[in-house]
Amino acid sequence: INMKDGTANVYNSTFTTSGSYANGIYLQSGTTLSNVGSNVTFNVNGSNNNGILANTATITNAYGTYNVTSSGSNGIALEGTSTLTNAYGTYTVSGNNSNGIVAESGTTLTNVDADFTVSGSNSNGILKNTNTNTTITGSDFTVSGTGATGVTYNGGSNSETIGNSTFTVSGGNNSAGVHMINAKQITFNHPVIFNVNNNSTYGGSIGLEIDNNGN
Repeated sequence: INMKDGTANVYNSTFTTSGSYANGIYLQSGTTLSNVGSNVTFNVNGSNNNGILANTATITNAYGTYNVTSSGSNGIALEGTSTLTNAYGTYTVSGNNSNGIVAESGTTLTNVDADFTVSGSNSNGILKNTNTNTTITGSDFTVSGTGATGVTYNGGSNSETIGNSTFTVSGGNNSAGVHMINAKQITFNHPVIFNVNNNSTYGGSIGLEIDNNGN
């Protein structure tokens, strides 16, 4: 779907990408996707593809299942000044260098209450390259990919919040539950659980990794 204007809801649908630089749904500037239903599935195959690509657009409630099997790809990608208010659903990232959700500089990811399984190498459940803050609650992150991360903060945000969530990390090679890069502060609201297994082939799994000016 290439959405050029207006507002839409999506229910009971399956989107499958193949090839390169393809999108299941492309939201052009000024458009709004109000609801993605829990019965919507995105199979992101190929390379450098997206389940949903929002370019200066608005997504209000995103449920659904996002299966990211391709490299350099994303379940949901926010670009320009896009906003995703509520990210729900299930994200499975088995492709390398891929993300369940990526929020680029200038975008806003407000709330996350979702489940993420990350088995691709150097991949993320959530990658934040924006300085706006996000509240993550009721989420489970299972990270088994080498060098992979549950949540990476890389945009200079100053007041992130994580609560009632679990991070299970076993990928080794500096895989992490949470990686703070140029993020000033994260508040952890009980309970937040880190289960770190360093008995992997590669070793070196981390619960919370802080670089640069993280606190």
